[in-house]
Amino acid sequence: MRKVTLSVVLLISTLFTTGCPRYDTVRKFSTEQLKVQQEFQVVLTKYFAAMEEYASNEVIANGLYYDRILNGGDSDERIVKRQAKRDIDKIKADATMSADAKLAAVAARSEALGTQLQKMRAENEKDKADLAATLEAYKSKNKEILVAYQAILDAQNQLNEYIQLKKFDEVIVEKLLGTVKANQTKVLGLFDQAASLADKLKLKPKPEIADNAGAGR
Repeated sequence: MRKVTLSVVLLISTLFTTGCPRYDTVRKFSTEQLKVQQEFQVVLTKYFAAMEEYASNEVIANGLYYDRILNGGDSDERIVKRQAKRDIDKIKADATMSADAKLAAVAARSEALGTQLQKMRAENEKDKADLAATLEAYKSKNKEILVAYQAILDAQNQLNEYIQLKKFDEVIVEKLLGTVKANQTKVLGLFDQAASLADKLKLKPKPEIADNAGAGR
């Protein structure tokens, strides 16, 4: 989007006070600028919806992958169980151990197996929960970006109304410009945060989206 700067506002002020015939050009520029911003809002909204759907599918797929690693055909859990069985068979076959000693050793090895499996399953659930939490945080950042961008658009719309009606109030215009600038800065910061969350989800946001959502072109 194009950025409304103080120089543009000063130009508008001059046109209002002098009746310069170039005012129509400024008014056209303002209308076109607002149109570009509105179109970008539509693109941004669709982009987030698509990325969130993709992210949700990735989280589901990763959760299934974690489960397969834990208890699939040649999973970590099966490997651990096979090793425990080998250890127990070795204990049972040890001719140097008494029956009571074997029972105690088998019980200890079985208990160790249970503890190990419990830890592995807990870690698996934590990994899936972390993914789900990251996904929700990613969606939340996208919503914050859209809210901040809407604030920019609302302020720009009010500025455009002033331009189209050939009105000028320095206090109001400066306030609107302050709103635009503050939310532009906020959007850029939120995009950085969303990108960090996207990295955790193994997503790759298109850089041109982030570029166009900031201070503008």
